[in-house]
Parts: sequence; C-alpha cells; structure tokens
Amino acid sequence: MTQRAQTVQPRRGAGARAGEADRETLSVREAAEHLGVSERRVRALIAEGRLAAQKLGGRWAVDQRGIGRRVQARPAAVRPLSARSAAVLERRLQALLEQDEDVDWREGVSAVEAHRTERRLRRLLEAEQPAPLLRAWVAHQFAPVDIFWAPLEVLDRADLPLSGTSLPEAGLARAGTVEVQWSDPIPVQWRREPDGEHPVRMEVHRRARLAGRATALMSLACHAGPREDAALARLLREWG
Repeated sequence: MTQRAQTVQPRRGAGARAGEADRETLSVREAAEHLGVSERRVRALIAEGRLAAQKLGGRWAVDQRGIGRRVQARPAAVRPLSARSAAVLERRLQALLEQDEDVDWREGVSAVEAHRTERRLRRLLEAEQPAPLLRAWVAHQFAPVDIFWAPLEVLDRADLPLSGTSLPEAGLARAGTVEVQWSDPIPVQWRREPDGEHPVRMEVHRRARLAGRATALMSLACHAGPREDAALARLLREWG
C-alpha cells in the first residue's frame, strides 16, 4: 500500500552516518512515547500525512519538530461540566445543529453563562479532535445507560429516537444492539434479561426531554474509539 507520508529531509549533525537519523528525528517508538499513543497510531499519522517523516534504512524517522507541534496543540485538560452547564451547552449546540431560530437557548441563562457557553462551543468547533473534548465535558452526564432486551420487531420501528452509535449518519451500527434516547415510560414488552423472544439489546439513555442531534452527538462522544471519534468530528462538520 502506498504511504501518503510527507517526507522531510532531516539535517545531519556532525558524525551522523549515511542512512542514519540524527537527533532531529525520532524513531516510531520514541514518537509514540512523546505523544502518549501507540506505535500503530504514529504509523497511521504518518500514512495520513499528518506527521512528517522519512524512511531511512527501512525505518521511519519522525520529524521531532512535528512531534513538538502536536504536543503543543493538545487541548488543555478540562474538567467535567456541571449538570446545568452541560444542559446549556446541549441547548446551544442544538440551536446550531438544527438551525432553529425558535430554539431560545439563552432562556434563563445569565450573561456570564452565555459567554462561557459560546466560548466552549467555539473551542469545540475549532478542535482538530472534538470528541475527546466533548467527552471530557459531558460523558458523566450521558454515559450511564439502562439495558433492556426487546423483541425483533423493535428494529422495524421508524419512530425510535436513535442516538450515539445507532445514528444512521454515523455508520457505526452494532448488530443486535440499538442505542436510543428515551423520555417515555419503558414499553412493557421490553425485558431486563434476554431470551429467545427478546434478543435485541437496547441501550437506553433516560432523558427528561429529547433534544435531537445535540443529544445524539453527546451520547456518541461517550464511546471512546477512533471510529467513533472520527464519526463525531465528521457529523459536527456536516451538521454545523
């Protein structure tokens, strides 16, 4: 497979032998240690052209300056939002994603809260990897789910408020599992334990109200993984 890596010509220090990387480059292992990721992830960044590197003697020599820039660009540590702040951010994000002028997200929100929410939204939209940021803010609010088991007929329902990995636009559907937001009473046909007549696993986020795309994305952010994070970033760009 052709590597789409950006090639850099490392400068050679005194005494460097031909074909040997000097200290302005790092090995894949060293780059992984600096970035706090796996060696596989470093190779993926090289293949995607997001990390400058050159192959010397059959091994990747990673530009140390590129490593430094990525470390500096990491989002600062963030603390989980309070339930109120998370709810305000959800309403603000909903107003953006739905382009709904009737959504008055500022109702009952102080000027200070509104300013902080707008700042968080800008940070989210400008982040290269928005999923980890959103996860740090709201996962504690959205991650807990109730597990039920439903008949196969549930898959035919067009009115299910699909969320998280079950969003059709996310392309992450899991066989035999449906993730939903739910504000109504749990249907009597659903069970707490699976059996032959109830094989579909329902992952239920209990919400006082359903807020559409914003709620769905916040639920998706709770699923940490490269495919999930990439899907969230894509949907945020497409919907925003």
